[in-house]
Amino acid sequence: MKKISISSVFFFVIFFGLVSHGFKCYSQTNSNVIKTLDQSNKDFVRWFNSGQIDSIMQLHHNDACLITIGCGKAFIKKYYESESKAYKYKEIKVLNVSVCDSIAIEKGIWTIETKSGEEINGEYLTELRLVGKKWLIINDLTGVKE
Repeated sequence: MKKISISSVFFFVIFFGLVSHGFKCYSQTNSNVIKTLDQSNKDFVRWFNSGQIDSIMQLHHNDACLITIGCGKAFIKKYYESESKAYKYKEIKVLNVSVCDSIAIEKGIWTIETKSGEEINGEYLTELRLVGKKWLIINDLTGVKE
């Protein structure tokens, strides 16, 4: 009986080790992903402010969603075209990134300036998927800071 218990424990430890090794998760200090997302955010701000919405759409997966607003590239494109007439981005800043295999979760803050000059701050949470060698937005949730 003792041999079975020891064998079971040994098997469980080996199995758990193999399974956990298969899930390559990285902490929020994954500097390569953060640098890539920082550059994507800078591109987003530049493209949004200059009305280059087609360029922004390259950052989104085909079935991407703006949570609580709508899904699909066609919807997102119309949404950004409308919004780009109402305000300009001043900054989008990454605060935290968690990466596990081909999925990343980005948390950050943004600042916009309305046409009337009012500055508004908010927070966002974005889910991205690594497709080929490019991180594409899958889901995006944003809100105004109170």
